[in-house]
Amino acid sequence: MDPVARANGLTDTIDQIGKIHVQKDVWLGSNGTVLAGVTIGEGCVAATASVVTKNIPAGALAGGIPACIIRRLDSRSLTIPGE
Repeated sequence: MDPVARANGLTDTIDQIGKIHVQKDVWLGSNGTVLAGVTIGEGCVAATASVVTKNIPAGALAGGIPACIIRRLDSRSLTIPGE
């Protein structure tokens, strides 16, 4: 944990580097963290201040530290009335 490297925006270890895959119709709450290599499935919600350390399957509500599946979302609730 080198403070100079952190101040310069450098990562500490190679495992902190990786792509994050956020699929269609995902909502990420504020102040959340998503770790490298994670995929957040279509139609998911990651709750505010969650730390997503593992993949979240499509249509799930996840939250916590670390984030875990709280419940499945009803696909009917994801549509906008009149569409």
